[in-house]
Amino acid sequence: MTATLTFDLDDALADRAKAIAEIESRSMSTVIRDALIVFSEMPSELRDTLLALRSSDDALFLDLKREMMDYLTRPRFIAAAKQVASRLDANAMPDDASDLEIMEEATRMTLGR
Repeated sequence: MTATLTFDLDDALADRAKAIAEIESRSMSTVIRDALIVFSEMPSELRDTLLALRSSDDALFLDLKREMMDYLTRPRFIAAAKQVASRLDANAMPDDASDLEIMEEATRMTLGR
């Protein structure tokens, strides 16, 4: 079952939603639906705090967004780093390797040679 909702957005928020939809090649309906899904899963105290923070302290809100992205991406980064480390040949690169040697080794690893 689906429902059609009608609501008003100020111009700035509507423009932001349109920009997200365009950048992500998604429909406005999908952007709004996904935002509502995520927002509605949060406890009301967290929603209220995020809204208050967003309207009162842009710098702190920006820091919070960065921290959240770090929290979400760190496990993928660690997994990728472990995968790269497992492919390294400990004897392939001397400790005093030049920048050129390091770049050549990186290229070799990238190309799977």
